[in-house]
Amino acid sequence: MTQSPCDACENLTRTVLVKHRRKTKIMNQITASTAQRRADLMARVDSVLPILQKNAARTDAEGIIPEENFAALKDAGLGRILRPRRFGGIETDLKTSLEVQVRLAMACGSTSWVTGLGNVSSFGVAALFPLEAQEEVWGDNDHCQIALVSAKAEATKQEVPGGWRVSGRWRYGSGSAYAQWVAVGVPHTDENGEPDTVLVLVPISEVVIEKSWEVSGMRGTASDTIVLKDIFVPPHRQASMNAAYAGKSASPYMAEHGTIYRTPFLPVFSLCIAASPVGLAKAALAVAAETAPKRKLPFFGIPQSESETNQVMIANAAIAADSAEMHMLRSATEADAAAAAGMRMTNDQRVAADTIAAARYSNEAVRTVVRVMMSSTFANSNPLQRIWRDCEIASSHFWFSEIMLAGYGKTIFGGEASLVK
Repeated sequence: MTQSPCDACENLTRTVLVKHRRKTKIMNQITASTAQRRADLMARVDSVLPILQKNAARTDAEGIIPEENFAALKDAGLGRILRPRRFGGIETDLKTSLEVQVRLAMACGSTSWVTGLGNVSSFGVAALFPLEAQEEVWGDNDHCQIALVSAKAEATKQEVPGGWRVSGRWRYGSGSAYAQWVAVGVPHTDENGEPDTVLVLVPISEVVIEKSWEVSGMRGTASDTIVLKDIFVPPHRQASMNAAYAGKSASPYMAEHGTIYRTPFLPVFSLCIAASPVGLAKAALAVAAETAPKRKLPFFGIPQSESETNQVMIANAAIAADSAEMHMLRSATEADAAAAAGMRMTNDQRVAADTIAAARYSNEAVRTVVRVMMSSTFANSNPLQRIWRDCEIASSHFWFSEIMLAGYGKTIFGGEASLVK
């Protein structure tokens, strides 16, 4: 029997509605799963914050993160949030991982920074390297920490049968004192004759760590100098950034629909290092909210919190802190959406601008809080002075420098640009 046009239209409509309901159900399940995972992780974070907060002054004074912090983070699984599930990781979305790092920074900037970079280094290993390398890193160590420095300025390599022999020095190796592996950048020319950075993985037993991190803030990050002296690196522990940028990395997860590891590494890295300053800005506001009502304003005799000038300034600080977080989470949300749709995020220059904005606004927020709290900030017993020092150091990272905005400006004028590779 021939179907009438109306019947065909009705059947088509019914089919579309069924598919829409099925898709909506799947998306709701994914959303619910993500929300449940996020709530679970935040509960874990909250369980470790008292320990981190208790040890924050000690971390700053001794220049090392206490083992008690790492034990708490390990028990909570917070060093595995961007590691693949097949290696015992949680494999959460980028936005949630940044929110974890922000909250950790509200208790201890150094611990947040090292945890965040450890997680993004795990992301890098998963997103860039083949399965053979991942099995070496995580196969026998469920709680392996990785220190990563992508800069290549002081590195050299020699091609030898079966691999490379690599030498060099990599400054600012955050977390190197706590790591079992390092991933460092090496200069290379790819098959198309283009300059490339190749990340090489090396076990810590073959690495020399020079103690060079003598600074005024973020003192517990152990951002010392990594040194390699003629170390052999086989091909499976080499990862081309050019290949990864083109979506051709050796990662075994690239064919998986919805994998977070499809997200380009450098935007993930830059968002990660922006998260700790955002948390520090929130911490500064919390200190001011707690202490300003208890302190008298000199000569006026009223609480600092009742001064209209201070109220305006603290409002501006809160606006800056909120702006920092919104810039960071905007890019993270877009990256997660692209990954969930099986696509690669392409607006990396806008991501670079968002991370710079996040660091800049965070720093502005902390500096404004310091102006509100005045000289009391700098008492050794006041946590605000440590927060201020940590935020100044964190926001001075190279990735937050003005030169990193040039590519974004170029794209606004209609040109093309890519992040440093």
